[in-house]
Amino acid sequence: MVRRRIFTFTLIVALALGLVGSLAACGKKASLDPPPGEGGTYPRTYPSK
Repeated sequence: MVRRRIFTFTLIVALALGLVGSLAACGKKASLDPPPGEGGTYPRTYPSK
């Protein structure tokens, strides 16, 4: 009975760590500004409605 409880607890902790790790990977990693000297506009402009 104790082995099953330890296994369940270990499985839950492993799944929680995997979920936290995958959620930590989602998010802004750097600024959204273009690098200096690169400009920020594309060579083509799209018509507005």
